[in-house]
Amino acid sequence: KRNNVVSRLPRNLRSFAQNNFENIEISPEENKILYTASTSATIPPISKKHIPGGNTTRETRDIKSGSIYVYDLKEDKNYILSEKKGDTPNPRFIWHPDSGHLIYVEGITINIVEYDGQNKTTVYAGPFSQNFVYPWPDGSNIVILTNLNTPGAPENLYRISLR
Repeated sequence: KRNNVVSRLPRNLRSFAQNNFENIEISPEENKILYTASTSATIPPISKKHIPGGNTTRETRDIKSGSIYVYDLKEDKNYILSEKKGDTPNPRFIWHPDSGHLIYVEGITINIVEYDGQNKTTVYAGPFSQNFVYPWPDGSNIVILTNLNTPGAPENLYRISLR
């Protein structure tokens, strides 16, 4: 699967990604890459074109092993989402269907953040199975598995509206 994803990347990014990226996830619109750095390296410039009105958030071209990033294929920009700190595991990020946001769990909260790491928003705080958080196909909701802190009750699926 990884080789299939990497083979679809622009030619001048392919070898860098093969050597330095792991856990690669392409956004639904296939214009961004979510990845974990497998080694520390510096991403070389891939594109020489400047996009007017592009994202002004400061990018990070120096990647560190174990940290999680999003690379914007259209703008040739790289953003850090989570820096690896010791033995603490990184959160698991999931693409929102709009390709502009990611969903992740942090402690007992479910958050949504823009692909460049900005504008973190907590959308749910409470009991839930941390391994089961998924976006609704049209992006209007997320689905969680929980028993809502009811002792002895089985867990069930609940939909949380994002509108």
